[in-house]
Amino acid sequence: MGRTEARIFASIWRDSDFRALRRSAQGTYFFLLSSPDLSHAGTIPLRLRRWSSAAEDFTVEALEEDLAALEAGRFIVVDPATEEILIRSLIRRDKVARNPGLFEAAVQQIALIESLRIRAVVRAELQRLAATPDEVNDKVKPQLLAVIQTLSEGVIAPSSEGLLGGPPEGPPGGEGITTEGKGGTHRTEVIPPAPLPSPPAISSSAAAPHDGEQTREDVERLCKHLADRIEGGGSKRPTIGKGWRDAARRMLDLDGRTEEQIHRAIDWAQDSEFWCSRIMSMPKLREKYDVLRLQAQRSGTRAAPHGRAQSTTDARVAQALDVAQRLAAEEAPQDRKEIAR
Repeated sequence: MGRTEARIFASIWRDSDFRALRRSAQGTYFFLLSSPDLSHAGTIPLRLRRWSSAAEDFTVEALEEDLAALEAGRFIVVDPATEEILIRSLIRRDKVARNPGLFEAAVQQIALIESLRIRAVVRAELQRLAATPDEVNDKVKPQLLAVIQTLSEGVIAPSSEGLLGGPPEGPPGGEGITTEGKGGTHRTEVIPPAPLPSPPAISSSAAAPHDGEQTREDVERLCKHLADRIEGGGSKRPTIGKGWRDAARRMLDLDGRTEEQIHRAIDWAQDSEFWCSRIMSMPKLREKYDVLRLQAQRSGTRAAPHGRAQSTTDARVAQALDVAQRLAAEEAPQDRKEIAR
């Protein structure tokens, strides 16, 4: 059962955090709410290029800025690594738990969430629902508690009978939750996650290249540096694989970037509050390299005048300008070579 309408409460205009948003960010929030791809669980795939065709002045860059503002205001959660977005309050605001059929659809969609971060937020939202029994249909309560439990374990396994038509089928001895509700005692079985095989031990945190894949020290240094910065920012350390190495090699060999330029671009992106959550892989860095360079150059126009005490923000802007100027200076000889060809 898909969503056919969007519920927007007039009280949103009494929300000081929402009123503090730019008009474009408010419009993007309403765009997400009314998207046909939005699930009853509040999740939607991150499709910036497709969305940019929805209006004349929609651009990928503008959408990224709007999403960053909405995430900072805690209206949404964005996971660029899994390309998923969660509208945080939708499952509560849409009164999904009052309708067994809608809640069944929502749980099916929750089971598809890849992002551990988004799963954790969904679990917190469901816990808020469980604390307000008037918002939950009696038939939904056992399943609600089961979903909260299984989200922490990482698995939700629907049965062929339907999530509300009976307990999920699973191996004997599976854990369960017993609850008291209308009509007597209910027991919902929870299927524990299947154990994953342990990865082979390696000497470094980066995965070793595949057989036949040539190891390059400059490529490995860049990949390791980006992975180190992502992990240093509090995110799970990414796996360095063939896609990362190919992107780094192409930046060096095909795009004409130097190792030092790419190294500084990584640092600038990871020091940026906006870009740090969007540059989570080497292929994404390559895709956005020119955008990062141009934004670094534009941010330099806001640097503090000479002699004035700089704020933390001004200091960051000045640092960004320095990076942009050095990138531009190093690219100038390459540009001249291209013109001479």
